[in-house]
Amino acid sequence: GSSSGGMMTQHLLALHPDVFKAGASFMGVPFNCFAGASDYPPGSSRCTGGSMDRTPQQWGDAVRQAYPGYSGPRPRVQLWHGTGDTLVPYSLLRESIEQWTDVFGLSQPPTATDTPQAGWNRSRYANASGTAQVEAYSIQGAGHVLPQSGMARYAIDFFGLTTSQTDTTPPTAPAGLTASGTTATGTTLTWTASTDDTGVTGYDILRAAGTTGGTFTQAGTSPTPSFTDTGLTANTTYRYQVRARDAAGNVSPVSGTIQVTTQPGSTTGACSATATVQTQWGNGYVIQPLTITNTGTSTITTWTVTFTLPAGHTLTGSWNATITTSGQTITARSAAHNGTLAAGASTSFGFQASRPNGNTALPSGYTCA
Repeated sequence: GSSSGGMMTQHLLALHPDVFKAGASFMGVPFNCFAGASDYPPGSSRCTGGSMDRTPQQWGDAVRQAYPGYSGPRPRVQLWHGTGDTLVPYSLLRESIEQWTDVFGLSQPPTATDTPQAGWNRSRYANASGTAQVEAYSIQGAGHVLPQSGMARYAIDFFGLTTSQTDTTPPTAPAGLTASGTTATGTTLTWTASTDDTGVTGYDILRAAGTTGGTFTQAGTSPTPSFTDTGLTANTTYRYQVRARDAAGNVSPVSGTIQVTTQPGSTTGACSATATVQTQWGNGYVIQPLTITNTGTSTITTWTVTFTLPAGHTLTGSWNATITTSGQTITARSAAHNGTLAAGASTSFGFQASRPNGNTALPSGYTCA
């Protein structure tokens, strides 16, 4: 259905899930959008006035309440909308996506995205078996003029009524997921390649922090059955899963889960620098104390702190450190009496600087080594 027919399509799917197998809504609105006297007619309604915004659960509850007690399968839903549509605002595509993904219990981020034709951005929301239950098309620049040439064919394909372009069989789940070469900041994953009747196009790597709980989110993609994950935190446990995608946009079930704990890393010689503004005035300030703390696990005998003065600022004095200046970069090295710090111990130094009158900027980028 298109326009008012697109609206009716979504309403029929909500009211009669036992009658319909699937529906394609062009330029429609979510079920229950036109509910109550204030939401009709379309020309003056809150629904199509551009201010309709509900949570996915609120939209999903509206569908569930339309047929109380229904527990059978729900019709699959295909949604189309032009980004330039002002009669039925494009923002209602997002509301429809939220409604139907909630009805199916699917996550909001799509499981697959692609561009079937120039200007067509397609998002698919698949269940655990890889079947796209909700499919949404954003047509760049299009107004209230859908469907256009070729779109009906994609709807027919979505219904499964053709064979030449339709493939709803997902790849097999990746197997044998293992990790190797784990360091303090990274690990390499490998697995057995999935199989598919149209060909696997890539893999999504999913990661969750901790040994239990948390949500798996996409850490990256790979065109081959291997992936190196970097930027991890030392001495931290992560869990990984992998899923495959094929050329038709189908997504496989996830692989088994593996658990990886990164190496502790080196904490010897680590330190931190924390600056405190003691006083400031119109054209100057004093930083005291600038505290250096040994955050490592063994004693350090020297430390070096660097930081940046704002443009126009000049160092006019310092104490308890040896200072060198290069442009606006200041390097402060420990003095003979305060360079040795046991693990967890602290010391400090200070400095005074001038600045243009009325300039309230302060130094930044403090680092310690």
